[in-house]
Amino acid sequence: MTVLAPIAYLPSWYLAHANWHFGPFHFQLSRPLLYFGYFVLGMLLGIAGTGEGLLAGNSRFNAVWPWWVVLCIFAYAGLKLVGPPIQALQDHGRINETQARLLYRPVWSLSCTASCIAFLTLFRRLFNNPHRLWNSLAANAYGIYLVHYLFVTWTQFLLLPAALPALVKFAIVFICSLTLSWGLTAMLRRISVIKKYL
Repeated sequence: MTVLAPIAYLPSWYLAHANWHFGPFHFQLSRPLLYFGYFVLGMLLGIAGTGEGLLAGNSRFNAVWPWWVVLCIFAYAGLKLVGPPIQALQDHGRINETQARLLYRPVWSLSCTASCIAFLTLFRRLFNNPHRLWNSLAANAYGIYLVHYLFVTWTQFLLLPAALPALVKFAIVFICSLTLSWGLTAMLRRISVIKKYL
């Protein structure tokens, strides 16, 4: 993941500010390859299910979950520490934009990878016991992932004129988006053809 993420993110070097709009939909053209790469990796990891393979509760990968969390924290701290000096070097003309990206992207990639693994293993550890709510969330997670952006975008848009603190707006957007996308996915999964794929 650490090696593949910067490669998949290469289009951002040339399409960093390129966007495609269609009605309420907005796409950053620099990220589809990155998202597709993580999506395929998630599918490959999920083939064995969560009961066996790398994601199994008793796998060595999950057994060292505290170390993944520690790596996540250190990698993110490293990302925040190296960013300003690299930017300063670029601003003062000591390195060019390509060199700055070559210095920053590996740390960024390590942080992304460590965060993904830390959350996977931490949540596997914390929420391993069967519960109706967690089972429903797990069953509907893929559908929530597919439709949540619609609710996030429109909830944010509706809250634009509201004079509320950013934290309050975040909470409203999060709760509304999760609830609505979860509910929509649960309703769609009642249709047998859709349930087969969601």
